[in-house]
Amino acid sequence: MQTFKEVIKDKKVLIFGVGRQGGGTGDAAWLQKNGALVRLSDTDLTISPQGQTQDQIDWADIIIKNPGVRDDHPLIKSASSKGKPVLTSIAVFLKYTTLTTIGITGTRGKSTTTALIVSLLESVYPGQIIQGGNIPGTSGLSLFDHEKAKKYAVLELSSFQLHNLYDLQVSPKIAIITNLYPDHLNRYPDMDSYRRDKEAIVRYQKPGDFTLYNSHNQGALDIATQGSEGVNKI
Repeated sequence: MQTFKEVIKDKKVLIFGVGRQGGGTGDAAWLQKNGALVRLSDTDLTISPQGQTQDQIDWADIIIKNPGVRDDHPLIKSASSKGKPVLTSIAVFLKYTTLTTIGITGTRGKSTTTALIVSLLESVYPGQIIQGGNIPGTSGLSLFDHEKAKKYAVLELSSFQLHNLYDLQVSPKIAIITNLYPDHLNRYPDMDSYRRDKEAIVRYQKPGDFTLYNSHNQGALDIATQGSEGVNKI
């Protein structure tokens, strides 16, 4: 399989929805450093003076969108209708990384659980762990620069980030589900839609992978049952 550096070299890549926490600008810097032609598209005119336009979509070969941007955004729908890849940086990292990936999700407790796992792994494999995902200032693509001599990538994953794992048909090798409760219902029409995005954490696991879940929470149990045959469920 190609590396993502090979995929984007000399390609025109549009960062759609830069955000204000540093992830989008970090992705842009990584792409430029690795040979892509990059433009930024954002509703904040101090970031993108022209705003978000159809011309930007027409220019791009690949779109890296902020996970907070919905698939039904008119310009994202336009890109998809033209057959242009619409990706998110954390989904790309999960697909192309050489590290063992551990993904943590849940309505509550995922940040605490992620920090605990990182601390425990660092005590056993000092200097061999990288952390990313739903963390302010973290660029998903820049995680590729930290793979050398590392063993695990521990990723806190929100439902918005998990949503786009369906596009690349990828899930972490080790999935951890803390719980599921009603949340983000300003974005999701119902709990089924919210749960479906959470289910992406297990949907494309392979035989021999692991799903760890909170058996005392019905939502976590429902998600865990969506995994493939041969996945170790704990």
